[in-house]
Parts: sequence; structure tokens; C-alpha cells
Amino acid sequence: MITWVFYEKMLGRKMSAIESCIGAVVGLVAITPAAGFVNIGQSTFIGFVAAMVQAYHYARSILGRTPYKIANQ
Repeated sequence: MITWVFYEKMLGRKMSAIESCIGAVVGLVAITPAAGFVNIGQSTFIGFVAAMVQAYHYARSILGRTPYKIANQ
């Protein structure tokens, strides 16, 4: 969730509760299969990567543009 919020802020967009909830769910879904086998640092990294991938996919498919175009507007 925090990764998604920082990503939105980095692109200059307003943070929303829906997107924050999406980020939280994505992080939890990504770490669930590995939860018993990784430590806290590794789980944070897995959640971070999953949130970044989902944020990029969201910007590209839902909004119809890449994040780079969003940042350059």
C-alpha cells in the first residue's frame, strides 16, 4: 500500500483510497505463498515489487497510458 501511494505521488497524481486498498491487497496476495519461508526484509521486497508491477499495469491498461507519459504531462 505504501509503495502504491508513493508511486502515485511520484507521478504527481492525487492519492486515492481505492488505489491504496488495491496496493494493500496486491502486497498481501504476492506474499501469501511465500509467507512461511521468507523473513521480513524479503517479504517487504516481494510486496514492493508486486505493487510496482501492479501500479504500472493499472496505469497502462486502466488509464490507457504509460506512467512515463503521465509524469511528463
